[in-house]
Amino acid sequence: MKNNLDEIYEGVADLDEAIAERKDLIAKAKELASLEDSKEAINKINDLSRRWRRIPYWESAYEDELAEEFDACLNACYEKRKELYALNAQAKEQIIAEAKNPHVNMKELMERWKDVPSCGREKDEELWQEFNALRQEFYAKRKEDFENQKERFAQAKEIKEAIIKEAESLVDNENIIATNEKFKELFEKWRAAGRTDTESNDELWEKFRTLRQQFNTRRNAYFHELREKQSQAYQAKKALVAEALENLENKRFNRETIDRMKELSVEWKKAGSAGREKDDKVWKEFRGIMDDYFDGLKEERQARQSQWQERMASSKDYKNELIQNQKRQIERLEREKEETLAESRVREIEEIIADKEDYIKQLEKEIADIEAKLQ
Repeated sequence: MKNNLDEIYEGVADLDEAIAERKDLIAKAKELASLEDSKEAINKINDLSRRWRRIPYWESAYEDELAEEFDACLNACYEKRKELYALNAQAKEQIIAEAKNPHVNMKELMERWKDVPSCGREKDEELWQEFNALRQEFYAKRKEDFENQKERFAQAKEIKEAIIKEAESLVDNENIIATNEKFKELFEKWRAAGRTDTESNDELWEKFRTLRQQFNTRRNAYFHELREKQSQAYQAKKALVAEALENLENKRFNRETIDRMKELSVEWKKAGSAGREKDDKVWKEFRGIMDDYFDGLKEERQARQSQWQERMASSKDYKNELIQNQKRQIERLEREKEETLAESRVREIEEIIADKEDYIKQLEKEIADIEAKLQ
Protein backbone atom coordinates (compact mmCIF):
# COMPACT_ATOMS: atom_id res chain seq x y z
CA MET A 1 0.00 0.00 0.00
CA LYS A 2 0.98 3.51 -0.71
CA ASN A 3 1.69 5.59 2.32
CA ASN A 4 0.60 9.19 2.69
CA LEU A 5 4.00 10.47 1.55
CA ASP A 6 3.72 8.64 -1.75
CA GLU A 7 0.31 10.11 -2.34
CA ILE A 8 1.66 13.57 -1.65
CA TYR A 9 4.47 13.08 -4.14
CA GLU A 10 2.08 11.82 -6.76
CA GLY A 11 -0.21 14.82 -6.20
CA VAL A 12 2.67 17.24 -6.60
CA ALA A 13 3.71 15.55 -9.83
CA ASP A 14 0.17 15.77 -11.17
CA LEU A 15 -0.03 19.49 -10.26
CA ASP A 16 3.28 20.18 -11.97
CA GLU A 17 2.07 18.38 -15.07
CA ALA A 18 -1.19 20.38 -15.05
CA ILE A 19 0.66 23.65 -14.63
CA ALA A 20 3.05 22.78 -17.46
CA GLU A 21 0.11 21.92 -19.70
CA ARG A 22 -1.67 25.17 -18.82
CA LYS A 23 1.48 27.20 -19.55
CA ASP A 24 1.76 25.47 -22.90
CA LEU A 25 -1.86 26.41 -23.73
CA ILE A 26 -1.20 30.01 -22.68
CA ALA A 27 1.83 30.19 -25.00
CA LYS A 28 -0.27 28.87 -27.86
CA ALA A 29 -3.07 31.31 -27.04
CA LYS A 30 -0.62 34.22 -27.23
CA GLU A 31 0.47 33.02 -30.66
CA LEU A 32 -3.17 32.88 -31.81
CA ALA A 33 -3.74 36.49 -30.76
CA SER A 34 -1.30 37.58 -33.48
CA LEU A 35 -3.04 35.67 -36.30
CA GLU A 36 -4.56 37.82 -39.09
CA ASP A 37 -7.31 35.28 -39.78
CA SER A 38 -9.66 35.76 -36.83
CA LYS A 39 -11.83 32.82 -37.87
CA GLU A 40 -8.88 30.46 -37.70
CA ALA A 41 -7.74 32.05 -34.43
CA ILE A 42 -11.21 31.68 -32.85
CA ASN A 43 -11.49 28.04 -33.92
CA LYS A 44 -8.12 27.28 -32.43
CA ILE A 45 -8.76 29.26 -29.25
CA ASN A 46 -12.00 27.33 -28.79
CA ASP A 47 -10.00 24.12 -29.07
CA LEU A 48 -7.54 25.44 -26.49
CA SER A 49 -10.45 26.30 -24.19
CA ARG A 50 -11.77 22.77 -24.40
CA ARG A 51 -8.31 21.41 -23.64
CA TRP A 52 -7.96 23.92 -20.72
CA ARG A 53 -11.20 22.70 -19.17
CA ARG A 54 -10.03 19.10 -19.34
CA ILE A 55 -6.93 19.82 -17.23
CA PRO A 56 -7.49 18.87 -13.59
CA TYR A 57 -7.87 21.82 -11.22
CA TRP A 58 -5.89 21.57 -7.96
CA GLU A 59 -7.27 24.72 -6.47
CA SER A 60 -3.89 26.43 -6.20
CA ALA A 61 -3.37 30.19 -6.30
CA TYR A 62 -0.90 29.76 -9.11
CA GLU A 63 -3.49 27.94 -11.19
CA ASP A 64 -5.82 30.90 -10.68
CA GLU A 65 -3.12 33.29 -11.93
CA LEU A 66 -2.61 31.11 -15.00
CA ALA A 67 -6.35 31.05 -15.58
CA GLU A 68 -6.47 34.86 -15.52
CA GLU A 69 -3.60 35.02 -18.01
CA PHE A 70 -5.32 32.50 -20.30
CA ASP A 71 -8.61 34.46 -20.12
CA ALA A 72 -6.71 37.61 -21.07
CA CYS A 73 -5.39 35.84 -24.17
CA LEU A 74 -8.93 34.75 -25.02
CA ASN A 75 -10.26 38.26 -24.57
CA ALA A 76 -7.51 39.63 -26.85
CA CYS A 77 -8.57 37.18 -29.54
CA TYR A 78 -12.24 38.06 -29.09
CA GLU A 79 -11.49 41.80 -29.21
CA LYS A 80 -9.54 41.33 -32.41
CA ARG A 81 -12.41 39.30 -33.82
CA LYS A 82 -14.78 42.11 -32.85
CA GLU A 83 -12.63 44.64 -34.72
CA LEU A 84 -12.41 42.39 -37.75
CA TYR A 85 -16.17 41.79 -37.64
CA ALA A 86 -16.68 45.56 -37.72
CA LEU A 87 -14.37 45.91 -40.73
CA ASN A 88 -16.11 43.04 -42.51
CA ALA A 89 -19.52 44.57 -41.77
CA GLN A 90 -18.28 47.88 -43.18
CA ALA A 91 -17.09 46.12 -46.36
CA LYS A 92 -20.48 44.42 -46.79
CA GLU A 93 -22.36 47.65 -46.15
CA GLN A 94 -20.25 49.27 -48.90
CA ILE A 95 -21.28 46.50 -51.28
CA ILE A 96 -24.92 47.04 -50.27
CA ALA A 97 -24.59 50.77 -51.00
CA GLU A 98 -23.16 50.00 -54.45
CA ALA A 99 -25.94 47.48 -55.10
CA LYS A 100 -28.48 50.32 -54.99
CA ASN A 101 -27.05 51.66 -58.26
CA PRO A 102 -29.30 50.33 -61.07
CA HIS A 103 -26.32 50.13 -63.47
CA VAL A 104 -24.00 48.18 -61.17
CA ASN A 105 -22.37 44.86 -62.13
CA MET A 106 -24.30 42.64 -59.70
CA LYS A 107 -22.32 39.52 -60.56
CA GLU A 108 -19.10 41.26 -59.62
CA LEU A 109 -20.65 42.50 -56.34
CA MET A 110 -21.69 38.95 -55.49
CA GLU A 111 -18.14 37.72 -55.99
CA ARG A 112 -16.86 40.49 -53.73
CA TRP A 113 -19.50 39.56 -51.12
CA LYS A 114 -18.27 35.99 -51.08
CA ASP A 115 -14.72 37.15 -50.49
CA VAL A 116 -15.67 39.20 -47.40
CA PRO A 117 -15.24 37.11 -44.21
CA SER A 118 -17.92 36.80 -41.54
CA CYS A 119 -18.95 39.69 -39.33
CA GLY A 120 -20.84 37.47 -36.90
CA ARG A 121 -23.70 35.07 -37.55
CA GLU A 122 -26.46 37.49 -36.61
CA LYS A 123 -24.93 40.45 -38.47
CA ASP A 124 -24.13 38.22 -41.43
CA GLU A 125 -27.78 37.22 -41.72
CA GLU A 126 -29.02 40.79 -41.32
CA LEU A 127 -26.72 42.17 -44.01
CA TRP A 128 -27.32 39.23 -46.32
CA GLN A 129 -31.08 39.78 -46.19
CA GLU A 130 -30.58 43.42 -47.16
CA PHE A 131 -28.12 42.61 -49.92
CA ASN A 132 -30.14 39.72 -51.28
CA ALA A 133 -33.28 41.87 -51.40
CA LEU A 134 -31.39 44.36 -53.57
CA ARG A 135 -30.15 41.50 -55.76
CA GLN A 136 -33.67 40.18 -56.27
CA GLU A 137 -34.92 43.68 -57.05
CA PHE A 138 -32.03 44.20 -59.49
CA TYR A 139 -32.65 40.96 -61.37
CA ALA A 140 -36.39 41.52 -61.44
CA LYS A 141 -35.81 44.99 -62.89
CA ARG A 142 -33.30 43.59 -65.36
CA LYS A 143 -35.82 40.98 -66.48
CA GLU A 144 -38.43 43.70 -66.90
CA ASP A 145 -35.91 45.83 -68.77
CA PHE A 146 -35.04 42.88 -70.97
CA GLU A 147 -38.68 42.41 -71.89
CA ASN A 148 -39.04 46.14 -72.54
CA GLN A 149 -35.77 46.07 -74.45
CA LYS A 150 -37.09 43.41 -76.80
CA GLU A 151 -40.08 45.62 -77.49
CA ARG A 152 -37.83 48.65 -78.02
CA PHE A 153 -35.60 46.62 -80.31
CA ALA A 154 -38.63 45.62 -82.38
CA GLN A 155 -39.82 49.24 -82.60
CA ALA A 156 -36.33 50.46 -83.50
CA LYS A 157 -36.04 47.79 -86.19
CA GLU A 158 -39.37 48.81 -87.69
CA ILE A 159 -38.36 52.50 -87.70
CA LYS A 160 -34.96 51.78 -89.25
CA GLU A 161 -36.43 49.57 -91.95
CA ALA A 162 -38.79 52.43 -92.85
CA ILE A 163 -35.84 54.85 -92.92
CA ILE A 164 -33.93 52.53 -95.25
CA LYS A 165 -36.94 52.28 -97.56
CA GLU A 166 -37.22 56.08 -97.72
CA ALA A 167 -33.45 56.41 -98.28
CA GLU A 168 -33.71 54.00 -101.21
CA SER A 169 -36.31 56.27 -102.81
CA LEU A 170 -34.09 59.32 -102.32
CA VAL A 171 -30.64 58.07 -103.26
CA ASP A 172 -31.04 58.94 -107.00
CA ASN A 173 -33.10 62.10 -106.50
CA GLU A 174 -31.93 64.91 -108.82
CA ASN A 175 -32.67 67.65 -106.27
CA ILE A 176 -29.35 67.36 -104.45
CA ILE A 177 -29.91 70.23 -102.00
CA ALA A 178 -33.34 69.07 -100.81
CA THR A 179 -32.21 65.43 -100.72
CA ASN A 180 -29.13 66.33 -98.69
CA GLU A 181 -31.36 67.96 -96.05
CA LYS A 182 -33.65 64.93 -96.13
CA PHE A 183 -30.75 62.54 -95.53
CA LYS A 184 -29.71 64.67 -92.55
CA GLU A 185 -33.22 64.30 -91.14
CA LEU A 186 -33.15 60.53 -91.74
CA PHE A 187 -29.82 60.24 -89.94
CA GLU A 188 -31.21 62.09 -86.92
CA LYS A 189 -34.25 59.80 -86.93
CA TRP A 190 -31.90 56.81 -87.13
CA ARG A 191 -29.97 57.96 -84.07
CA ALA A 192 -33.17 58.73 -82.16
CA ALA A 193 -34.58 55.27 -82.95
CA GLY A 194 -31.98 53.58 -80.73
CA ARG A 195 -30.46 50.13 -81.12
CA THR A 196 -32.06 46.92 -82.28
CA ASP A 197 -30.65 43.50 -81.40
CA THR A 198 -26.94 43.30 -82.27
CA GLU A 199 -27.25 41.16 -85.39
CA SER A 200 -30.00 43.13 -87.13
CA ASN A 201 -28.62 46.46 -85.88
CA ASP A 202 -25.32 45.90 -87.73
CA GLU A 203 -27.10 44.61 -90.82
CA LEU A 204 -29.53 47.54 -90.96
CA TRP A 205 -26.78 50.07 -90.35
CA GLU A 206 -24.71 48.63 -93.19
CA LYS A 207 -27.66 49.05 -95.59
CA PHE A 208 -28.34 52.62 -94.49
CA ARG A 209 -24.64 53.52 -94.47
CA THR A 210 -24.27 52.20 -98.04
CA LEU A 211 -27.21 54.29 -99.24
CA ARG A 212 -25.78 57.40 -97.54
CA GLN A 213 -22.40 56.78 -99.15
CA GLN A 214 -24.01 56.37 -102.58
CA PHE A 215 -25.83 59.68 -102.20
CA ASN A 216 -22.79 61.38 -100.65
CA THR A 217 -20.74 60.42 -103.72
CA ARG A 218 -23.32 62.12 -105.97
CA ARG A 219 -23.61 65.06 -103.58
CA ASN A 220 -19.85 65.61 -103.44
CA ALA A 221 -19.62 65.52 -107.23
CA TYR A 222 -22.52 67.98 -107.46
CA PHE A 223 -20.97 70.43 -105.01
CA HIS A 224 -17.58 70.11 -106.69
CA GLU A 225 -19.16 71.02 -110.02
CA LEU A 226 -21.20 73.74 -108.34
CA ARG A 227 -18.07 75.28 -106.79
CA GLU A 228 -16.40 75.23 -110.21
CA LYS A 229 -19.39 76.97 -111.79
CA GLN A 230 -19.57 79.49 -108.97
CA SER A 231 -15.86 80.22 -109.33
CA GLN A 232 -16.30 80.78 -113.07
CA ALA A 233 -19.35 82.96 -112.44
CA TYR A 234 -17.43 84.98 -109.89
CA GLN A 235 -14.54 85.58 -112.29
CA ALA A 236 -16.96 86.54 -115.07
CA LYS A 237 -18.75 89.01 -112.79
CA LYS A 238 -15.48 90.50 -111.59
CA ALA A 239 -14.56 91.06 -115.25
CA LEU A 240 -17.90 92.81 -115.84
CA VAL A 241 -17.28 94.98 -112.77
CA ALA A 242 -13.82 95.92 -114.12
CA GLU A 243 -15.21 96.80 -117.57
CA ALA A 244 -18.03 98.88 -116.10
CA LEU A 245 -15.60 100.69 -113.79
CA GLU A 246 -13.28 101.51 -116.68
CA ASN A 247 -16.19 103.02 -118.68
CA LEU A 248 -17.24 105.05 -115.64
CA GLU A 249 -13.76 106.35 -114.84
CA ASN A 250 -13.17 107.35 -118.46
CA LYS A 251 -16.66 108.91 -118.74
CA ARG A 252 -17.48 107.07 -121.92
CA PHE A 253 -20.99 108.35 -122.55
CA ASN A 254 -21.16 107.68 -126.27
CA ARG A 255 -23.93 105.61 -127.82
CA GLU A 256 -21.74 102.55 -128.34
CA THR A 257 -20.61 102.49 -124.68
CA ILE A 258 -24.15 103.11 -123.41
CA ASP A 259 -25.36 100.09 -125.37
CA ARG A 260 -22.43 98.06 -124.00
CA MET A 261 -23.24 99.04 -120.41
CA LYS A 262 -26.77 97.77 -120.93
CA GLU A 263 -25.35 94.53 -122.33
CA LEU A 264 -23.25 94.11 -119.16
CA SER A 265 -26.43 93.75 -117.08
CA VAL A 266 -27.68 91.05 -119.47
CA GLU A 267 -24.34 89.22 -119.28
CA TRP A 268 -24.43 89.51 -115.47
CA LYS A 269 -27.66 87.53 -115.33
CA LYS A 270 -26.28 84.93 -117.75
CA ALA A 271 -23.11 84.49 -115.66
CA GLY A 272 -25.03 82.52 -113.03
CA SER A 273 -24.57 82.34 -109.26
CA ALA A 274 -21.21 82.78 -107.54
CA GLY A 275 -22.66 81.82 -104.15
CA ARG A 276 -24.79 84.02 -101.96
CA GLU A 277 -21.96 85.70 -100.04
CA LYS A 278 -19.82 86.49 -103.11
CA ASP A 279 -22.88 87.37 -105.18
CA ASP A 280 -24.04 89.91 -102.62
CA LYS A 281 -20.60 91.48 -102.40
CA VAL A 282 -19.84 91.69 -106.12
CA TRP A 283 -23.42 92.70 -107.01
CA LYS A 284 -23.23 95.63 -104.58
CA GLU A 285 -20.02 96.74 -106.28
CA PHE A 286 -21.43 96.29 -109.80
CA ARG A 287 -24.74 97.96 -108.98
CA GLY A 288 -22.92 100.95 -107.48
CA ILE A 289 -20.78 101.39 -110.59
CA MET A 290 -23.79 101.07 -112.91
CA ASP A 291 -25.76 103.62 -110.88
CA ASP A 292 -22.82 106.03 -110.91
CA TYR A 293 -22.40 105.55 -114.66
CA PHE A 294 -26.01 106.24 -115.56
CA ASP A 295 -26.14 109.11 -113.07
CA GLY A 296 -23.11 110.51 -114.87
CA LEU A 297 -24.80 109.88 -118.21
CA LYS A 298 -27.85 111.79 -117.00
CA GLU A 299 -25.69 114.69 -115.88
CA GLU A 300 -23.83 114.60 -119.21
CA ARG A 301 -27.10 114.71 -121.12
CA GLN A 302 -28.43 117.47 -118.93
CA ALA A 303 -25.24 119.44 -119.59
CA ARG A 304 -25.57 118.83 -123.31
CA GLN A 305 -29.24 119.81 -123.17
CA SER A 306 -28.32 123.00 -121.35
CA GLN A 307 -25.64 123.77 -123.91
CA TRP A 308 -28.07 123.09 -126.75
CA GLN A 309 -30.70 125.31 -125.17
CA GLU A 310 -28.11 128.04 -124.84
CA ARG A 311 -27.19 127.62 -128.50
CA MET A 312 -30.85 127.67 -129.53
CA ALA A 313 -31.45 130.81 -127.47
CA SER A 314 -28.41 132.44 -129.00
CA SER A 315 -29.59 131.39 -132.46
CA LYS A 316 -33.05 132.77 -131.74
CA ASP A 317 -31.60 136.08 -130.57
CA TYR A 318 -29.38 136.25 -133.61
CA LYS A 319 -32.31 135.60 -135.94
CA ASN A 320 -34.39 138.25 -134.18
CA GLU A 321 -31.54 140.69 -134.72
CA LEU A 322 -31.48 139.72 -138.39
CA ILE A 323 -35.24 140.31 -138.62
CA GLN A 324 -34.89 143.73 -137.00
CA ASN A 325 -32.02 144.57 -139.32
CA GLN A 326 -34.07 143.48 -142.34
CA LYS A 327 -37.02 145.56 -141.17
CA ARG A 328 -34.80 148.62 -140.80
CA GLN A 329 -33.48 148.07 -144.31
CA ILE A 330 -37.04 147.74 -145.62
CA GLU A 331 -38.02 151.04 -143.94
CA ARG A 332 -35.02 152.75 -145.56
CA LEU A 333 -35.91 151.24 -148.93
CA GLU A 334 -39.53 152.35 -148.52
CA ARG A 335 -38.37 155.93 -148.01
CA GLU A 336 -36.02 155.68 -150.94
CA LYS A 337 -38.84 154.33 -153.12
CA GLU A 338 -41.02 157.35 -152.24
CA GLU A 339 -38.24 159.73 -153.14
CA THR A 340 -37.20 157.91 -156.33
CA LEU A 341 -38.67 159.14 -159.64
CA ALA A 342 -37.20 156.48 -161.86
CA GLU A 343 -39.70 153.70 -162.45
CA SER A 344 -36.97 151.09 -162.93
CA ARG A 345 -35.47 151.91 -159.58
CA VAL A 346 -38.87 151.67 -157.91
CA ARG A 347 -39.39 148.21 -159.36
CA GLU A 348 -35.88 147.20 -158.22
CA ILE A 349 -36.55 148.50 -154.68
CA GLU A 350 -39.85 146.62 -154.53
CA GLU A 351 -38.09 143.39 -155.55
CA ILE A 352 -35.44 143.93 -152.88
CA ILE A 353 -38.17 144.61 -150.26
CA ALA A 354 -40.04 141.46 -151.33
CA ASP A 355 -36.84 139.40 -150.96
CA LYS A 356 -36.23 140.83 -147.52
CA GLU A 357 -39.82 140.18 -146.45
CA ASP A 358 -39.45 136.54 -147.62
CA TYR A 359 -36.21 136.31 -145.67
CA ILE A 360 -37.99 137.73 -142.58
CA LYS A 361 -40.70 135.08 -142.93
CA GLN A 362 -38.03 132.40 -143.19
CA LEU A 363 -36.31 133.69 -140.06
CA GLU A 364 -39.64 133.89 -138.19
CA LYS A 365 -40.36 130.28 -139.17
CA GLU A 366 -36.91 129.22 -137.93
CA ILE A 367 -37.53 131.11 -134.67
CA ALA A 368 -40.90 129.36 -134.29
CA ASP A 369 -39.19 126.01 -134.82
CA ILE A 370 -36.61 126.84 -132.16
CA GLU A 371 -39.32 127.92 -129.72
CA ALA A 372 -41.18 124.66 -130.37
CA LYS A 373 -38.05 122.65 -129.66
CA LEU A 374 -37.38 124.61 -126.46
CA GLN A 375 -40.80 123.91 -125.04
